Amino acid sequence: MIDRPEVLLRLSQLVKTGRVPHALLFLGNMGWGTLDIALELAESLLCQNPQNGEKCTTCNACLKSKRQLHPDLHFAFPVIKKDNKKREDTTSKDFLVEWREMLDTSRYFNRKEWAEKINAENKQLNINTTECNEIIKKLGLKSFEGSNKIMIIYLAEYLGKEGNRLLKLIEEPPDDTFVFLVAESQEMILNTILSRCQLFPVPPLSDDAIQQYLQNFDLADTRKEEIVFLSNGNLRTAQNLVNDQNGFDLSDHLLTWLRVNYLFDKKPADVFSWVDGFAKLGKTSQNSFLEYFLHFLREYQLSLLTDMPLRLSISEQESAQKMKKIIDLHKVEKLSEIINNLHYNLSRNANTKIELAYTSMAICNLLHKKAVSI
Repeated sequence: MIDRPEVLLRLSQLVKTGRVPHALLFLGNMGWGTLDIALELAESLLCQNPQNGEKCTTCNACLKSKRQLHPDLHFAFPVIKKDNKKREDTTSKDFLVEWREMLDTSRYFNRKEWAEKINAENKQLNINTTECNEIIKKLGLKSFEGSNKIMIIYLAEYLGKEGNRLLKLIEEPPDDTFVFLVAESQEMILNTILSRCQLFPVPPLSDDAIQQYLQNFDLADTRKEEIVFLSNGNLRTAQNLVNDQNGFDLSDHLLTWLRVNYLFDKKPADVFSWVDGFAKLGKTSQNSFLEYFLHFLREYQLSLLTDMPLRLSISEQESAQKMKKIIDLHKVEKLSEIINNLHYNLSRNANTKIELAYTSMAICNLLHKKAVSI
């Protein structure tokens, strides 16, 4: 687990004092470690030799928990129809292989990545009635190893109205039984469930924590700084950027695109050359660039409104200062809208070259409009 002293201290205190709530809702972006924290607590509760409220990491229970093989650690998560089974009969146990593979890769994966893993990008995920009945059945049995029983429900938002079947279990669980719900959206969870769970908000990771994680990789200092800024407390974003084999200088790429767009009328060939190069990049690199562009625009907008320290490198701040001559507050808002639309369209598998060419023309027109001094 990434070192985050406040969270780890709170977890160890709960275990050490025996005051772990039987129904906990871990709420926060998955990239912030929401699932990881729930797993950390579950492993501590199953450990045979806990030390000062923390798992020992070496006992048989810890070794099995780490591999998601402990018989008293159960999982439920949203799925789709599996092979020839009826949808109403398909549950999490049909996707346990994929689930363990995801956790072996990272404990910070998000809903989109889980959907891609089980080929459900364009299908409706949910946790169905059969799954809820299975949860009740599993937790109603005696523990296999005479310890606690724990159920982790990943993306509990997808319970929907079926979650009402779990109300009695959540409110009055059997002895030594814990239900941990992991979710990103509190608004999507039934109020009847919310009222029966104790909330455990999960904050974003600090820049120092991301920086510490990046020390494990042979990356240039400027690239590490770039990843810290872009990830903004989301470790999964940082992991994806580290794993991106087509990494490039995002700041230089952004400024080059703005420059060729500004000169579109005079040198259109430069724009189409840039578009061709961008279209050859992988989806990860394309998404990283557009997310970086939006991040840069947010920080640039702040620079127009306040004197707050910016999450930009020195070279980026210098570039932002130069941009103030032609990009005012109105333009940066319009530019953000243009890039957001491009990001959305590309995520829907629109033609990359056509979308980029259209966007370049829109940016060119925007940049040549008269700026208003602030």
